[in-house]
Amino acid sequence: MDDVPFQPLVLRPARRGKPRHVSSVGQALAYLKNDWTHKKGPACLRAKLTCTGALEGHFSPVEARAAFLDALLDAGIRVEEGNTTFMETLTNTLRAVRE
Repeated sequence: MDDVPFQPLVLRPARRGKPRHVSSVGQALAYLKNDWTHKKGPACLRAKLTCTGALEGHFSPVEARAAFLDALLDAGIRVEEGNTTFMETLTNTLRAVRE
């Protein structure tokens, strides 16, 4: 499975940790599998399945990114994309999925 890039995100931890840059489906999946310390509810499971499916060619990178963002929102993780807020980022990503 080759990694698939997507529009980069910067995850901002609640505590004084270093920001985490995620710019591909593989990085998102690795974060979900290895570094996820939040509740593992339906949004997290959906993101894992969608990211895995995107690496296998069943979903687009935009769909994987949207599922990852949904899991981040569900966990209350702050996310930045350039100068936009998390909600703007999520709205733009969901709009791209629908197109």
